Amino acid sequence: PIYLYDNTGTGRLVLEYLCIALFIIDGLLEFKQAVIAVKMFRVATYLSDPFNLIDWSQFGLMGACWGLWFRQIRLNNDLVMPSGFGVLKSFSVENPARLFLTN
Repeated sequence: PIYLYDNTGTGRLVLEYLCIALFIIDGLLEFKQAVIAVKMFRVATYLSDPFNLIDWSQFGLMGACWGLWFRQIRLNNDLVMPSGFGVLKSFSVENPARLFLTN
């Protein structure tokens, strides 16, 4: 819905930064819980809680999605489209893909 009302992209950028900030805060809080569980020798209790497993799988999934998103942006920025294709110049032996002449 934000894409329908925001033509400049600023609202989307703000939401993306907000999601990244909340993701980092949630990750740090979960990491703190894991460290406390290790210090108190309650690793089995921590790992047996299904919500902790859900949290860690969510971190992995979100991290992978953002990694793929940034990779796609990088690939899109590196894309260079040629201004012309030699196959469309004229029919000849060098350009066998063109089967007919046009004006």
